[in-house]
Amino acid sequence: MAKLIRNSLLVGICLILCLSGPPFLLAESEPSLDEIKQLLQKSLTIYEIDREIARLTGREAEIAKRITETEKEIGAEQERLVRTREHAGKILRAYYMGERDNLWMLMFNADSFSDAISIYQYLNMILENDKRKLNAYSDSYQQLNRTRDQLKEDEIELKRVKEEFIRQRERVLALQQEVDDQLAASEEAAEVFQQMVDLTTAWQEKGLPVFRTYFQAIADEMNDISDLFNNGGTNKYLNGLTFQISDQELIDYFREKNPLFENIDFSFEDGLFTADGKEDDVEVSIQGRYIIENKPKNRLQFRVEQLTFNGFVLPDTTNRALEEEFPLGFSPETFVPFIHASEVTTDKGMFTLKLKLKLN
Repeated sequence: MAKLIRNSLLVGICLILCLSGPPFLLAESEPSLDEIKQLLQKSLTIYEIDREIARLTGREAEIAKRITETEKEIGAEQERLVRTREHAGKILRAYYMGERDNLWMLMFNADSFSDAISIYQYLNMILENDKRKLNAYSDSYQQLNRTRDQLKEDEIELKRVKEEFIRQRERVLALQQEVDDQLAASEEAAEVFQQMVDLTTAWQEKGLPVFRTYFQAIADEMNDISDLFNNGGTNKYLNGLTFQISDQELIDYFREKNPLFENIDFSFEDGLFTADGKEDDVEVSIQGRYIIENKPKNRLQFRVEQLTFNGFVLPDTTNRALEEEFPLGFSPETFVPFIHASEVTTDKGMFTLKLKLKLN
């Protein structure tokens, strides 16, 4: 899709160049620096949304395949259920008709105590076999219901992915039309187009790898952040169940763990957590906020709100993709089993986490 869009755009520009001649007959005025930046911003957004469309396409195929496999499993489970139901029915009828009671009477007609023991062992084997067959029916029935539930979840997820695909496709087509119209009215269409190509190339080859490196490093340290809770160094607990640490203390802690963080700074302001970093000619910024989730378990989760690459803001699709790829949260109860997070704030350079004792 991205290649198709770029090729279509290039063909369009070539037609403009051929038909208009120098200077362009369609040109109205030379674009301002702000207009050029807007075009570059849109081109980067188009590239990233197109990347999300490709991801959604792969996700759709993956879910569709899983649905097909689940439907086959349901067919197999139904066959197993029929077989186990027949066995279970025979056993239940035997108990209902008193056939098993008659077998127990054999013990009282035994000629000796040793014969009674042998009969008891034989009857116990029958009962165990009955139990296994009844359990097999129960297990088959429960497994069938679980498989059906999974199928419903997959179908809902597939519908959501398809809807998101359509939404993103419409979004990228609208943006592409805006870019085409602006380029058609530009005296420097070819030059601006080259800048667009250079920007997306720089993002693909330099920007995205830097973001992935930073996200991975932060995720790794978040998974091993127990030291802050257990001994804390310069961090402190207020009133016993309120943990607090400054942005400078946190980045110092991270730098001790990984020298990569020498190129990154943290800040806690206005409810946001911001990480700014620079690698050679690449400047990036990660901004978001921590929220508390209670399902499936109590967890402090980071939600990405804005990513910036060399002054250009990445679309929300990039935020969600990196957020899903690299989990940046943690669960306090992993380090202290009897507590859970109840409130979190990031303001005036301080990260404050209020904790509560678990009552059950």
